[in-house]
Amino acid sequence: LISFFSLVRLPPPRFSFLWWVFDLFFFCFFFFFWAPPPPPTPVVDSRGVYGFFEGGDIVAATHAGELLWRRSLVKEYGEFDNHHGLGSSPAQSDAAVFLHIQHRGPSYLLCLDKQTGKTRWKVERKSTMSWSTPIVAQVGGKPLVIVSAGGEADAYDAASGERIWTLGEMAGNATPSPLFDGQRRCLGAAVADFETASNGAQANVCLVWEK
Repeated sequence: LISFFSLVRLPPPRFSFLWWVFDLFFFCFFFFFWAPPPPPTPVVDSRGVYGFFEGGDIVAATHAGELLWRRSLVKEYGEFDNHHGLGSSPAQSDAAVFLHIQHRGPSYLLCLDKQTGKTRWKVERKSTMSWSTPIVAQVGGKPLVIVSAGGEADAYDAASGERIWTLGEMAGNATPSPLFDGQRRCLGAAVADFETASNGAQANVCLVWEK
């Protein structure tokens, strides 16, 4: 652990138990209030690695570390305005990388060409805080990008960005990412009609439906 006494160059207190208690409190305070949030998880294919960073850069590189392309979403579309950082990691299909940016500012789902980094399509999302990661699911032989956030789940055609379907009347789905096992889709959320400060835990559900 990071020692408060080593940082301020003070001798530890006489009672070692109190020293460890204070050190633990200091570490937790540092972790929750000062430490930067972890970056999104990159995606990988046979051609390279595609990473998205807290500062807004999306970078593609070969497995040997050679830069293929780089873009700054902050410079192009504005600063991120979200508590606790981004949280959302990229998703991928064979030909594209998908980024879900949903925050208090202008929000969007973005599709980038893997080879060039150029925008294939971009669709607007409503402005609300979210940290969920989209998934790419093969449904009927067609890849769909499924996003769960802001009280609803949406499926978009991976090739065109056209919205195929929407499932609404949810709550509490700002963080959980959707799941798909080839037959069923699963969403972590809460039933909005039952979600209150007193029974929020009981309102949490996993919504499952067949494809």
